[in-house]
Amino acid sequence: MSEQAHFNHSKILLIGATSGIGNSLTHKILAQRPRTKILVVGRRQDKLDELVKQYGEDRVEAWPFDITNLDGIEDFVGK
Repeated sequence: MSEQAHFNHSKILLIGATSGIGNSLTHKILAQRPRTKILVVGRRQDKLDELVKQYGEDRVEAWPFDITNLDGIEDFVGK
């Protein structure tokens, strides 16, 4: 049985989605899992906006946040 067969989640929170591995993973998941919605988190609003524009609001929800802001995590999670 493939790994993908075990992945049954319809919504994913992906932190660091505006660059590097997080961005690549976002594109890969969206390409391979057409029924999955991703909540993307990153520091760069322009890159988050690009993901929403490219895939649509029904597939991507963007939340700007810098996870190194330890004091802000509790407020962010409470959203």
